[in-house]
Amino acid sequence: MPPKKQPTIESGGTRVTTRASNVNKHPGTDAKKTLQVQSRRDPNVVQAEKEQKRAAKDAKENARQAEDSQREMAQRNLEERRARQAAHLEQEEKEFSPQGKYTSLLSIL
Repeated sequence: MPPKKQPTIESGGTRVTTRASNVNKHPGTDAKKTLQVQSRRDPNVVQAEKEQKRAAKDAKENARQAEDSQREMAQRNLEERRARQAAHLEQEEKEFSPQGKYTSLLSIL
């Protein structure tokens, strides 16, 4: 590798000269350009995506509520059925108990 050239000192001062390609460039400008988002998204696209997310969230919430109400209704139906079965068993016990037989026989005579 050839040795690097030492920057020349301007005649009259101690200031070091820069390369010609860097004379009008500020390092912050180049850094800002690389960090900056080059293409902004269309606001209409962003709004449409937000609405889609909101609609999906609402649909999910509605589905959850429907499932909860269905579960509650099934629970109520189950409780009613158990209550009817208990009442029916109680009624059968009264009809077929020994006391029930004697009372029904006495009512016939």
